[in-house]
Amino acid sequence: MSTLGVALVTGAGRGLGRVIALRLARDGYDLALSDLHANQALVETLAAEVENRGRKYTVVPANVKSEAEVQGMVKRTVKDLGGLDVTIANAGTAIMKPLLDVEAGDWDEVQAVKGRGTFLCYKYAAKLIEDQGRGGRIIGASKFTIRGLTQAAGRWISHDITVNAYSPSVVDTRMGDP
Repeated sequence: MSTLGVALVTGAGRGLGRVIALRLARDGYDLALSDLHANQALVETLAAEVENRGRKYTVVPANVKSEAEVQGMVKRTVKDLGGLDVTIANAGTAIMKPLLDVEAGDWDEVQAVKGRGTFLCYKYAAKLIEDQGRGGRIIGASKFTIRGLTQAAGRWISHDITVNAYSPSVVDTRMGDP
């Protein structure tokens, strides 16, 4: 079965990441499925669904807060699937308590995943896609921080790479479950 290319999805274990991965598989992409090591059972279930759709896949566990793990995630995607054409920087976290109960550490965690993690995904995916020389797509998911980063990245990244963001409203996923 021919492929449209290789797509990497972070936060693929559940919620929007899972839905995005299944849609990309349906559309004809082979997939690198990434999520935290703790969520690997969810990713393995998703991988079986991707395989049932006739697509190749690799599971690349990573914590997007870690530069070394993001580098390894991108390298492993290429090693296992032969390249990288689309990166969906979807990994996220949320604070599910009233503002006055939020600790600085809670806020720092959200920024580390959504801001730093997305930045690292953009950086290492863009470098690899530039080195391939055939262009590609990078898409980030979140709110204002990612919108600003995406606008700046669109100017920083060259070599026929389009950088976009999507900003869904509140989505009812299990992230909000206690």
